[in-house]
Amino acid sequence: MRRWPEKYLSKRVHLPVMAGEVVGLLKNCPSGVFIDATIAEGGHTLAVYDAYGDHFRYFGFDLNSRVLDFARKEFDSVCLDAELVKLNFSEIALFLQRREIDSISAVLFDLGTSSYQIEKPGQGFSYLKDGPLNLSFNDDEKMAAANLIENLSEKELTDVIRLYGQEVKAKRLAQAMKSSPKKIKTTAQLSGVIRSVVGDRYFVKTAARVFQALRIKVNDELGNIQKSLESIIPILVTGGRVIVISYHSLEDGLVKKIFKKYSGRCVCPSNVLECRCGKQKLVRPVHSKPLYPSRVEVARNPRARSAKLRVVEKVAFTS
Repeated sequence: MRRWPEKYLSKRVHLPVMAGEVVGLLKNCPSGVFIDATIAEGGHTLAVYDAYGDHFRYFGFDLNSRVLDFARKEFDSVCLDAELVKLNFSEIALFLQRREIDSISAVLFDLGTSSYQIEKPGQGFSYLKDGPLNLSFNDDEKMAAANLIENLSEKELTDVIRLYGQEVKAKRLAQAMKSSPKKIKTTAQLSGVIRSVVGDRYFVKTAARVFQALRIKVNDELGNIQKSLESIIPILVTGGRVIVISYHSLEDGLVKKIFKKYSGRCVCPSNVLECRCGKQKLVRPVHSKPLYPSRVEVARNPRARSAKLRVVEKVAFTS
């Protein structure tokens, strides 16, 4: 197997997280369609192509036109023929159905925010750089997070910050946002409000949680993850694999639950007397526990420090 070139990796703005692990996990996958559900700058797909070439037919999906253009140029430079589509990954199964593609061999979800989105202030994702308060993965939308803050009630905003950001000061933060004398339109304005509540000492961790919460709500991230996984798992070929890299406990917990359900195990609450979750034995976990990036990778790419990788393999149907 050809290895992902270290020299090439070191020159990329966006280092694909756990690319070596992804490549290794696809070693025994049958040939067919490979889907990068979150293509971003294309690093994972390039790594897979470098290792397996035409063993796969490549598709990539993203909601940001600019990162799709970037990925397309990267792919053209190595003669990688991939079909790149601007589409929410929750709609991938429907897209494939329309293309009369009834099975896939492998799919990768890297659920992290891309380097492009964080490093470009105009994308409105960074609490350390001033830009429009957007936080939408879809670059056709503008000011999505700003509008969300304006339209939610104080209680609704508190619930969003508490649930999706797991922030203990959710109520105080929501009160400060809703009582702001001016509409919060920029990331700097929101950061200023957060700092006024928690001070400099706790600003970074609190801002990360608040921005995460608003981003999850704006993009319906958890709903789209569930919809996408539950529509894609059934169309995997036997031996095909689903790989998911997540970066916070809400994502990972949801992925774990869905994989458990499709491994034939009940995920109903303990107080439910009769199983209602629709468990199906369609996949098996490849590893009993999630994989983590190596210390070497985290040192080289701090973005990888919170990553968890889970993978399941499609099993033959048995009645």
